Amino acid sequence: IGDMENQNMEGEARKRDMLLPASIVIAGVLVAGSVIWAIGRNAEGPGLTAGLKAPAGPDIAAMRAVDESDHVRGARDAKVVMVEYSDFECPFCKNFHSTMQGVLADYGEDVAWVYRQYPIAGLHLKAAEESEASECTAELGGADAFWKFADRIFEVTPSNDGLNPAELPNIAEYAGVARRAFESCFASGRYRAEVAASVMEVEGFGAGGTPYVVFISRNGVDADDFEFLEQVNRQSLAVRPTYPPPFVVDEESGRIGMSGAYPREMVGQIIDILLGK
Repeated sequence: IGDMENQNMEGEARKRDMLLPASIVIAGVLVAGSVIWAIGRNAEGPGLTAGLKAPAGPDIAAMRAVDESDHVRGARDAKVVMVEYSDFECPFCKNFHSTMQGVLADYGEDVAWVYRQYPIAGLHLKAAEESEASECTAELGGADAFWKFADRIFEVTPSNDGLNPAELPNIAEYAGVARRAFESCFASGRYRAEVAASVMEVEGFGAGGTPYVVFISRNGVDADDFEFLEQVNRQSLAVRPTYPPPFVVDEESGRIGMSGAYPREMVGQIIDILLGK
């Protein structure tokens, strides 16, 4: 009995330790405005904060499974897979890209990163073409070229439509793709429909801002382990009462949805719990 009591006490202490950094993080994120709900405010879906008077979060259980068509960095059979819907001209996505690079460096084969296209036309006029350019790079150079392109574009873009479109062939070349082949692919517009379909996909399950991330755990998800996310949601509701909560947990699908460019510490806390650390 003593061992069980000690385990319970350690678990409660871990949750309490997470509440303070969570409250600090949510204040910074809300002030920075990284949660941009341009659409989907009335989307229905499972919510971590049952009973709170706020719109429900996205229906993350409805998100399609990761498949061979996805851009995956890391092992596809990783214990935790993070699916990110992102916009190449979003400044918060630029910051979060660096966060994810650090996460993969920290966790190695335990975590995989999936990049999905979500250029928001109402905010960034150039983002959709940049998404198409990245898909051409992937077609011509494979997975490594895609990720080199993504790393480079986030490195050089000022964000908010600040990147000169003339740089796209240069970025493709940097990623290892022949310039003429890239220009031919890009001019054909053959990835326009695919990018548009990706936007419809994410909007279809109710996400409405970038970055939007879905954690998929092979070990399952126990909502009771994420009390600190409940606190983040409550603080968010106090500041933005008409907005969906930034976090949703769906135990049945083993998924957690996260809206916003949360820092490495917060992401690490979620991953550590999913890994049983």
